[in-house]
Amino acid sequence: MNEVTDLLAWTPWVPLVSAPTDRVVPRSPGLYRIRGDNSRTLLYVGQGLIPARPLVHLAKLRDPDHNQARIFAAYNRFECSWAFNDLWLPHNRLELENDLISAHLPGTGQIPPAQFAG
Repeated sequence: MNEVTDLLAWTPWVPLVSAPTDRVVPRSPGLYRIRGDNSRTLLYVGQGLIPARPLVHLAKLRDPDHNQARIFAAYNRFECSWAFNDLWLPHNRLELENDLISAHLPGTGQIPPAQFAG
């Protein structure tokens, strides 16, 4: 995808409806990325407790007035992939999240559409 994402050990993409609750033991802080029908464009890049944080975004679909829900409504499916590293401190994950957001821009011409929509 690009230099930043290629350096991380990402899991395979899985449907967000079931991911990653059935595949992450124990629940751990990490980085995650969410994509919709267009596999080249990420909808959101984040960091936090996996699996809770990615599922929070999916739950926003239940609120049609939420800014992210309006963006997500244009897609039929969602997939998630995540990366962990026990050496990452909280500020390291935030730095990597910002790097991933900025690395998305040159390849797609945009930041992930839901990134700053709440």
